[in-house]
Amino acid sequence: MIKWLAQLVPWTAACEDALTQGLKRPVVDLQDRLHIKRLGTVLWLGAESDDEELLHLSTVRQAMQIVDQCAAECTAVMRWAFSSVRVSVSELAPLLRRWDETSEPPILSIIDLQIGDAQHMTNGLRVFIGHEIAARFADENKSRDAARSLARLSRYALIHGRIDPSIEYHLLDGHPLDLEWTGAEEPEKLVTIVL
Repeated sequence: MIKWLAQLVPWTAACEDALTQGLKRPVVDLQDRLHIKRLGTVLWLGAESDDEELLHLSTVRQAMQIVDQCAAECTAVMRWAFSSVRVSVSELAPLLRRWDETSEPPILSIIDLQIGDAQHMTNGLRVFIGHEIAARFADENKSRDAARSLARLSRYALIHGRIDPSIEYHLLDGHPLDLEWTGAEEPEKLVTIVL
């Protein structure tokens, strides 16, 4: 089965040719599993995977590397299918460089943080760890802290592939995070940081 990762919009013949040529270079492991499909003015990028398999962060990184290789010929925007986050192809090189330097993924270039009045929530994390994460707060003055805690826990989950209920996670000030686990047996699983 092909798991569709991203779209490149707008499609150009030069971009499609560069991607096809990039797949012939032995640079990344994904190249043997990557598929390109053109539908109208959109190029879809997908990778072969098992039906129930969670997406690995390394697959996203390798897709970014392959698209970055054709950045000179491709002026498109890359839109992740799982989160709707958009990244200009020209921005991929600096993101990958920073990822190499810090060993941390550019989380806001991969998943979306939806900011609300009393709760913030991830969009796109489910394909990596099996659920989304939210941060709920009663005091609007805690909105910024909630967003930071949500981003930090999401980054941890992306890197480690999960959140372990037996581990105690902490705020920047050292206090433990109060995590609420809901829907453990349901498809709509959610872990909520309660501030």
